[in-house]
Amino acid sequence: MKRSFKSFFYVFLLIMPSHVLSQDAFVLNYEDADIKKVSQDIARFSKKTIILDPRVKGKITIYSNASLNSDQVWDVYLRTIQVNGFSSIAENGVVRIVPENEATRDDNDVNQESGNYLTAIIPLINRSAAEILPMIKPITGRQSHLSSIPSINSVLLVDRLSNVNRIKGLLAELDKDNSAKITIIKLNNLSAIEAVRILEKLKAQNNPTISNFVAIPFSPSNSIILSANSTITSNVEKNPYFA
Repeated sequence: MKRSFKSFFYVFLLIMPSHVLSQDAFVLNYEDADIKKVSQDIARFSKKTIILDPRVKGKITIYSNASLNSDQVWDVYLRTIQVNGFSSIAENGVVRIVPENEATRDDNDVNQESGNYLTAIIPLINRSAAEILPMIKPITGRQSHLSSIPSINSVLLVDRLSNVNRIKGLLAELDKDNSAKITIIKLNNLSAIEAVRILEKLKAQNNPTISNFVAIPFSPSNSIILSANSTITSNVEKNPYFA
């Protein structure tokens, strides 16, 4: 009993300063938190009544550098549980959270750090989330969720931990310069990975015509996502190697 009280007191101290900014603004930051504890907080933030099915178990991670209102908190929560294999059912003002299918989740899958789903709210400074979203969508996972929060110009991403880290790095690069043009270039005679390797080699040689850009390969459609000024983009598109 004493241990249980101590654990609860620690969680209370951890949650209150980090998640509550005011009555109308919240910052969600959870690291491998039990879904039951997160659901309790979300119910309080969003003023919702949540009932968890006994089979709803596991840990979730949510990172946010932006403050959210109660509606945005609720939207983030719904997207997070959806990607983690659960569904919400609204009935008479009560929201039930149930497994997406009747099978119990595999505990081994929940505990694999690299396989965990992570929710990240990524604010942008120089570019609009609406502009960035179509470029990022092709490189998210099959079961992931990607959307924008226009009111705070942020990207909401729920995906595997490894992919979230990769996309966060890409967004940081794309957000540096709002004068750069973002283009998806479909390749016919060269693999996307090889094309990016060639471009990076040209960049390393300080080639005056191709020197400042971000290029990401997208193998499923054999394309590259290129963020560069119009001159560099035009040079790449006209280069016979990238035809």
